[in-house]
Amino acid sequence: MVILMNRNIRNKPYHPLGKVKEAIKNGEYEINETALKNADDHFGWSTVDIEKALQGLKHKHFTSSKRHFTNPDLWVDHYRANGLMGENVYTHFHFDGAVLIIESLKRR
Repeated sequence: MVILMNRNIRNKPYHPLGKVKEAIKNGEYEINETALKNADDHFGWSTVDIEKALQGLKHKHFTSSKRHFTNPDLWVDHYRANGLMGENVYTHFHFDGAVLIIESLKRR
């Protein structure tokens, strides 16, 4: 059962984690510049490392889904994972059509 904490926050992922991992596996994703820079600066991660890390996400890492701040029709899923490839990671992402958009990836 999904509980809307308010109209802008959900307590369950909007995007199934399997769909997220499938998009990564198939190369159907984009990583914004800030997320790429933070992944390199914080963890020394390349795009391949980011793919591997996000494939390691589990449902227990989910924290919330929130409406996108500039497009309230989009839901953004937020995750915090301790020990993901040896790092404590915060990330959030959404889909734009069939393309996964990774908006944030940084040290938690």
